[in-house]
Amino acid sequence: MRRKPIRSVVASVDGKLYPCVYLNFPFNKIPRIFCGEYMEVEKPDFGSVDDFWSSWNSKNYVEFRKKYEKRIKEYRKILDDAFLTPFDIKSKIKEMFAKYPLPEVCKTCYKAYGI
Repeated sequence: MRRKPIRSVVASVDGKLYPCVYLNFPFNKIPRIFCGEYMEVEKPDFGSVDDFWSSWNSKNYVEFRKKYEKRIKEYRKILDDAFLTPFDIKSKIKEMFAKYPLPEVCKTCYKAYGI
């Protein structure tokens, strides 16, 4: 199943909203093991179902989606360039990832890297 954080909403049993199921853990901090290291990520607040549209349009939720939207837009531009070699594509994608980083809560999630 492909997850689309720019269009997805996950509601927890207590009514909190998240753009991804991997942010909906029943803990204040999300436990992760990333690159062999244990860490805990602060659980973000994206609002609640009680006021869905205010939550969806909140600064936090909008900024989260914009980061992914920029990455997707730039990624598509790179892939649409018919004159790039595979090496050039890899290099351009690496540059794009540096210019448009993941949202902070996604940086230590393997799903964000397609794994």
